[in-house]
Amino acid sequence: MSITLVERLVARAQQGERVRRVVVLMGTAETTSSRGWLAAFLRRLDELGWRESRNLVTHVQWWNDQPEQMRVWAGKLIARSPYVAVTFTNLALEVLKPITGDVPIVFIGVVALLYQSPEKIFLANWDKLIGPRALGQF
Repeated sequence: MSITLVERLVARAQQGERVRRVVVLMGTAETTSSRGWLAAFLRRLDELGWRESRNLVTHVQWWNDQPEQMRVWAGKLIARSPYVAVTFTNLALEVLKPITGDVPIVFIGVVALLYQSPEKIFLANWDKLIGPRALGQF
């Protein structure tokens, strides 16, 4: 390889890919089932090219307390300036909606809040989970 090509490769590696910060408010206690939901979500992101420590940083918060405690944890997650917030439960969605500002919310779960669906809330299911281009469009 020529020195020019090596320099280009080094420069590209130093620039790296744009890293997206994703916060996940589970809205449920950590159980075998809920760990499975999270693992499936992260596995699907990996399949779509979003890999932890390469172009993705995830922060996950479990919940097994009072709703007031979830509000505190949600506030801490949003304070991390995420690119997108993800939730799996109606309660967590209700907690996130008033505090996210311009941060889009991806809600993966049973939809019971169709009467109030702001433009920044995106509904997803396991078959059509967000892909690399979708993350870039938020």
